[in-house]
Amino acid sequence: QEGERRLQAACVAVRVCLETHVAREEAELWPLFEKHFTATEQGRLVGLIIGRTGAEVLQSMLSWQRKALSEDEKAAMIGSMRDASRKTRFASWLETWWSSEENAQAAATAEAAATEAAATEAAAAQQQQQQQ
Repeated sequence: QEGERRLQAACVAVRVCLETHVAREEAELWPLFEKHFTATEQGRLVGLIIGRTGAEVLQSMLSWQRKALSEDEKAAMIGSMRDASRKTRFASWLETWWSSEENAQAAATAEAAATEAAATEAAAAQQQQQQQ
């Protein structure tokens, strides 16, 4: 259990460090990026960065962002990535991966709703039996 606690503490520390890093990037670097580069240049730079990032890292990052962002923020993020990667192999990979994640999320939501409905139905049936 001690090892488990240390691992959990290490994970919390990494998360805090990453969140601090990203917040600082957004607060300090992103305004400079927008100020000093045109939209076209920004798109090219983002495309270069994405193109040099491995699929495993991107999948991890995108999965994390899907959970953390609002629907509007997700739409803006994926729109920017689509614009930056238009007519590339990455664009094809992104569409395939994003669609599979959307389908998996929809299936999980449907399964949760079905489970909740079954539990509600079972509780109602049990209550009806008790009343008889």
